[in-house]
Amino acid sequence: MDGVHDMGGMDGFGKVEPEPNEPVFHHRWEGRVLAMSRAIGVFRAWTIDSSRYAIELMAPSIYLTRSYYEKWFLRNQNLLIERGLIDADEVAAGRALRPAKNLTRGRFTLADVEKVTKRGSYSRPAPAAASACTARTSFPTPRLPVKAKIRSGFIRFVSMLKSFGARTRTQS
Repeated sequence: MDGVHDMGGMDGFGKVEPEPNEPVFHHRWEGRVLAMSRAIGVFRAWTIDSSRYAIELMAPSIYLTRSYYEKWFLRNQNLLIERGLIDADEVAAGRALRPAKNLTRGRFTLADVEKVTKRGSYSRPAPAAASACTARTSFPTPRLPVKAKIRSGFIRFVSMLKSFGARTRTQS
């Protein structure tokens, strides 16, 4: 992860200053982007790794000048086009120009909302063989942050997410 999105621990970007009493959304459209992301998730058109990777692919000029939900919106738009669910000319027109694609999921009803919006746990305990070991990173993987490359350390937690899952982004 040598992209501009991997800024954790880097110098020169200033201190993170949490906004006192920060609202969940600064603008109504941000909530709509979150809702749109959750609704799209029902169709399982892409994985969470693909979703993250689509944001990581953004040009620095876009990534550094857009808000959190603007990046989510652009990611959704790009993945919907890439997967053939919408077309670029429809985005330019601001409306559908053709009938919707059949996603074979069936009808989405109000009863489905809780299943889509309920979040499970992403954490897993470290395997006994890996925890409490010393390690040295030497082969930088796409998911290894810049600050962890070629370093020695002590393993406290092992993520069970697939390291290379995001690389399957263009595969169907």
